[in-house]
Amino acid sequence: MKRIIGIITVLALFAAVSQELLRGQATSGSHAAREAEGRSGRLTRLQLDSLILAIQDEVYDYRCEKQFYRIGVSSGTGTQMVTKLRVYIRPDLDQNGAGEMIYKDMPYGEILRVFHFRSDGLAVLDNDPELGFPITEPSHLTLFMDDDEVIRDKQTWVTMTMEIADTPPMSRVVEAAKRQQARVGFSAYLSKRHARD
Repeated sequence: MKRIIGIITVLALFAAVSQELLRGQATSGSHAAREAEGRSGRLTRLQLDSLILAIQDEVYDYRCEKQFYRIGVSSGTGTQMVTKLRVYIRPDLDQNGAGEMIYKDMPYGEILRVFHFRSDGLAVLDNDPELGFPITEPSHLTLFMDDDEVIRDKQTWVTMTMEIADTPPMSRVVEAAKRQQARVGFSAYLSKRHARD
């Protein structure tokens, strides 16, 4: 029953984001105004939720969910285990439409992750996780940052909570993989599945 509720929640969130984006496109004036509006300014609740969905999708697409065991606050047992983690998000986008957030991305550790939004509202996480988030990339481990800066960011940025299911339903993994394919043109799960076929 919890699995069904989780699936329905994810689908409802995705539908709400899509409807809000369509409503915003219908009410905004010119194409240029829509572009400027989406590139800078404070993040909306829908954008914040889209970021959490993007993180979850990447975790499930790469099948890293079991790496989160004992990293955050866990509840449930067996296939119902869920880990809750904090995500700290800079509340506004820069003039280029980019934002930053800090969260634990296992198995790598805590990272500063750069993101942006597509015109359809999907959040896109920059950099390929398979690179391991080195300091040479805009998205990198917070280990390389000044401790005081990380603490200050966590105290002043928006704090969200994300949940990672230890054993997500396969339908959730497939949906995550499809969104990843749409976001970045690649899905780790789908490419491995096609390799097996």
